[in-house]
Amino acid sequence: MTRSTTLKNTILDSYLSGATPHISLHTADPVGDGSNEVTGGSYARQPATFGAAAGGAAENTAAVEFTLMPACTVTHCGIWSALAGTWQQGGALTASKTVNAGDTFRFPIGDLDVEEVDV
Repeated sequence: MTRSTTLKNTILDSYLSGATPHISLHTADPVGDGSNEVTGGSYARQPATFGAAAGGAAENTAAVEFTLMPACTVTHCGIWSALAGTWQQGGALTASKTVNAGDTFRFPIGDLDVEEVDV
């Protein structure tokens, strides 16, 4: 079944407006449960805020920054219901990003998109 854009926007707005979602970084596909999350350094999931959905997608309204990263290559990101919450969903980055120990990994404003897709 195909959802209308209006329904996709409604679902996203409801999903993202509850408790503050937290973003995670992953070194490989999180395989539907949040696996392969970055560890080490001062890495921790970061809170994110999103604007109203449009066109079936919502974008972050503030930069999301991970400081003092461990050396790794980030390939995916994910969304959790809260800092120590439950896994929600994830996806691949447009391009993998290699970071050195101590680097900051950043999603600038508008660069982190969450989409509602037909199932």
